[in-house]
Amino acid sequence: MSGMGSSLFSALFIPTSVSVGVSGAIMGLVGGTLSDLIMHPNKSIWTLIGAIIIRSGLVLIISQANNFGIIGGLITEILLGYVLLISRKHSRFAPCQQALRVNSSVLLTIRLMGGMVLFLKGVAMSDHCSWYHYLRCVPIKRNCKPNHVEI
Repeated sequence: MSGMGSSLFSALFIPTSVSVGVSGAIMGLVGGTLSDLIMHPNKSIWTLIGAIIIRSGLVLIISQANNFGIIGGLITEILLGYVLLISRKHSRFAPCQQALRVNSSVLLTIRLMGGMVLFLKGVAMSDHCSWYHYLRCVPIKRNCKPNHVEI
């Protein structure tokens, strides 16, 4: 699911470029682990948050990875993790976890179905987002041209 969410998010923001890779799905696994740690707060979460920050920073600055795919995979798997993970019924957090599960189900459905409708209609989200070029091309990279379209 995170791979599918990654590809869909990438296709909506970069419709003129084909992207292949597993970085969005791998970041989705990190997102699933993050949602598990949030659902079960007695575990250590700071190590994972640090790993997400370091991985995201390195990807944005160093590599030529598809940043939109990585963000899409992370968001999809965090929401999916809240939907699928089993909460502890006798925990003091149980009512909040149930509310989080319902809200995440709705958001995940809207995100995937809405994204598919926009994609099939040919909508390019890059035309509607003023912050698009900041994620597409970080000025620290070599050969960074903010309005450059890769074909």
